[in-house]
Amino acid sequence: MVTPGNCCWHGDAEPSRWLPRKTSSKEVAEVINRPRIAQMYGLTEADRAALLRRIDRRGDKAILKRRLPVHVRDPKDEKILATALDGKADYLVTGDEDLLVLNGHQELGPLRIITVTEFLDLVEQDCAATTS
Repeated sequence: MVTPGNCCWHGDAEPSRWLPRKTSSKEVAEVINRPRIAQMYGLTEADRAALLRRIDRRGDKAILKRRLPVHVRDPKDEKILATALDGKADYLVTGDEDLLVLNGHQELGPLRIITVTEFLDLVEQDCAATTS
C-alpha cells in the first residue's frame, strides 16, 4: 500500500497544489482518522499525520468566483466542485456519488472526479514506475 509516508511525488505525477477549502481541512482530518478508513487503506497514525501536514503545507485557498458549468444534484456540493474548478485541480477525490456522477463531463475540462481508491491506485502506479 502506498502511503504519504513511503512514496515521493515526482514530475508531472505530483499534484501542483492541494486545494482544500478552508473548512475542509477539519473534514479531511475527521474522515481519515476514522478507524474504518484508516484500516481500509492501511494508514498508520504517522501516515495520516503526514498527509494532513502535506495538505496544510501545500494547500492553496481557492477563491470561489465561478458559475458552475454543470448542474450538481446536491447544492451542498457546489462549493466543492467550484473550488476544484477555480483552483484548476487535476483531480477531485471524493466518495460522494453526487459528485462522482459528474466525472467525464466535457464542461469540466480536464478535471477528473475519482474515488480515494482510484487516486491511491494512481499514486501506487506512479510509485511503482519510479522504483522500477
